[in-house]
Amino acid sequence: MSASYLDPRFKAALMLAPGNSVLGCNEDGLRSIMTPTRIVVGGSDFVLPVSTWLHERLATNDLVMLAPEVGHYAFLPEATETGRMASPDCCIDASGVDRKQVHARVAALAAELFESR
Repeated sequence: MSASYLDPRFKAALMLAPGNSVLGCNEDGLRSIMTPTRIVVGGSDFVLPVSTWLHERLATNDLVMLAPEVGHYAFLPEATETGRMASPDCCIDASGVDRKQVHARVAALAAELFESR
């Protein structure tokens, strides 16, 4: 993952709970990205170290850590009962996590980021 995909039409980027695939990115290439970037991650995301790794390599970014009980999948849509039964790891959050509130917080962070550009 070393090719440049720079597109000047993009003024900012929002990343939600980046996964392990970003570890395959060229580190020098990451350091050359000057587009303002916001990384949003839950405090108990099982791939939290990836967000930290990425944060340390992007030149212009901020890392927003949500509450300690917010996990990796809290950014996905709210599940139906069938979804919760079929895929509890992705669909059931820790006690006290309200996906609607997580989504509202992320929407506010996104609006703030993109409106300032």
